[in-house]
Amino acid sequence: MNYVKDWVHFLRGVRLGVAHSPDGWLMPLTASDVAWMCRALAGESSGVLGPPSDAVAWAMIQYAYARRHDTWDRRGGGWTLRPPHSLTEILLFYCQPINPYWRQRGDAAAIRRRNRFATMGPSECERTYPGLVARVLSLFRGGISSEPYTGLVEFMKSGLGEGTHGAHDAEFGGNWFWKSFGSGSWERGRVQVAPPAGVSVSRLIVPVGLQLATGATVAVGPKSMASRISIPFIKP
Repeated sequence: MNYVKDWVHFLRGVRLGVAHSPDGWLMPLTASDVAWMCRALAGESSGVLGPPSDAVAWAMIQYAYARRHDTWDRRGGGWTLRPPHSLTEILLFYCQPINPYWRQRGDAAAIRRRNRFATMGPSECERTYPGLVARVLSLFRGGISSEPYTGLVEFMKSGLGEGTHGAHDAEFGGNWFWKSFGSGSWERGRVQVAPPAGVSVSRLIVPVGLQLATGATVAVGPKSMASRISIPFIKP
């Protein structure tokens, strides 16, 4: 199943920017990233426009930067993430409402809810969360600064995780946010998104799929040619 085909069609001709930092890190943003970010925000911040969703979005972009050199396994899922990472991968790994591992766990209502988020198309997104697609596009075209959220790279529903993460650094829209992986020392606005054509990108982007344990492939969007991904994606 292609999880982003309708989004790619919907966003045809729309130019997106590039996430970047002063040390030369670049992460081109794609239609796949728009799709999964909208779905993640619908689940993680109820699609509330402004800081509640902006903070989650920037936390995920900054998480990709903070862990740009890392290879790690996701507990419980048996998946390995290797650099260079795409934003789509980070979102699928981190955000429980769309995470493949959690889509088959929980009570029936939770499973239905997660499956709805993971398959939500642009029309349903706009109907249910008015303005969310436009907000994500604005961020992905350099229209929303990271400065108010500098260094925030992890988040959790308020009231959870205090014992394991320590005191939270910020709170937006019912989520607590933390600085970690060295992000507490970043200068303000270290990671930003350049408008389309604002940064020269030489990396070749090619389509990639998430591999099922059976060897079948589920298309989720583009990724740098330099790396590969193998995740046991859960069918809806």
